[in-house]
Amino acid sequence: MVGVANKQLEAIRSGDIKSAYSYTSSEFQKKIPLDKFEQLIGVYPALKQNKSASFTQRNIDYNSGEIAGSITTVNGETVPIEFNFIKENGEWKVTYITVFEKIENGSAD
Repeated sequence: MVGVANKQLEAIRSGDIKSAYSYTSSEFQKKIPLDKFEQLIGVYPALKQNKSASFTQRNIDYNSGEIAGSITTVNGETVPIEFNFIKENGEWKVTYITVFEKIENGSAD
């Protein structure tokens, strides 16, 4: 799960949204098309400006799991983050990302 999260964050950082989207589950993709995913990424500047990630909590329950930790932005800001996963065809896929930062319109997540 950590590897998948890091690869997705790296893809977001490099601006390769299509690649970042490929790490999401089929259920996620049914609910949120690629263009909406790109809009969601844009709401959270820390995602686009992530420099590194550290995950300190992991939980696996059969075919689902979650990791939590923080991302550090290029500006040095530390932002808590949580990824939820499901196992699809033997691979972990992201089902949900929670970023605990203020979003661009000023409200908090």
